Amino acid sequence: MMIPKSVKFQSNLTEAEIRAYYSLRPLDEDYEVHQKRFSKILNDYLETKNFKTTNARNCYKKQLNKMNKDDKRNTPKFKEFNMWRLKEIEKHISRQKTYLLQKEGKVMPKRPERVENNNDELINENNKLKLEIEKLKKQLQEKDEQIDYLMVENTKMKHMPQEVEEEKPIEIHEIKECLIIETSEEEEEEYEGDSEDEEEIYVDVLEAVDDIIERIENEESEEEESEEEEESEEEEESEEEEEIILDKNMCIEVYHKTCKKESNNYHQEYMKLKQGKTNKEITKITNDIKVKFFEEVVEINLNKLDDIFDLPFDEYEELQKKAEEELKHKILYFSD
Repeated sequence: MMIPKSVKFQSNLTEAEIRAYYSLRPLDEDYEVHQKRFSKILNDYLETKNFKTTNARNCYKKQLNKMNKDDKRNTPKFKEFNMWRLKEIEKHISRQKTYLLQKEGKVMPKRPERVENNNDELINENNKLKLEIEKLKKQLQEKDEQIDYLMVENTKMKHMPQEVEEEKPIEIHEIKECLIIETSEEEEEEYEGDSEDEEEIYVDVLEAVDDIIERIENEESEEEESEEEEESEEEEESEEEEEIILDKNMCIEVYHKTCKKESNNYHQEYMKLKQGKTNKEITKITNDIKVKFFEEVVEINLNKLDDIFDLPFDEYEELQKKAEEELKHKILYFSD
């Protein structure tokens, strides 16, 4: 199968050829040929994004290239690119189908433009009336909803118990005292014969009250324990978040120390290479050593950080810039 070098301004490509052009892996071709084509695809994608500097754009492109090469396609950055890639495939396939239909004469003719006539004013007026009717219907519906809501609220208010003043919880002995019925001397004489029955009933009531009190106390205790457990879980989650932040900061610190240490080695190599060279040759050596330092130290260590913490682009760019400045500073001020 032939893999096109471009899909722009091409009208005779098959669906398979379009998918082959946007493939993430080499098909029936050399790796270098695929890389060159994939670089064009990335350039088209980066045109849809805004970057502050050219360096930021190149950095973003390198990240996507490396993610594709290492099969790390589950990152948010690569997923965003892949969504764009799939949309482009569908767009070109749809365009190709339209072209073929037009070529075979199967495309539906465009709807003829409406001929203006004397009824235009009536049609416009009719449309305005329709819009007005829809507007009034919507207003009526809103009013009906408001009425329904007020009726429901009114029903709730009728069945709502009257507000009572908040009272202090009644102690057990207070409940027991309330159960003692004060009777007059005449009533005591009248019911003197039934005193034993009253004592039994009184004891049963007290036992029931004790059970109720005990159940209430148990429920309160369970609620307190539940609140304590929730507070404990929140504290643990907070501690875990702090640990993650601390771990990230510690890893970034290690990254800076590694870049700073390696910059000394690359600066020493630069000093050896520049001896006896012309200014033009020294300029080339300076650029080469900076690129080498970036590819062998900065990019590798920074991508390790990005794999672990999925760094935001601004933070990624800032860390890269700070590491590159280590070597630039040494070349600029300590190379005499």
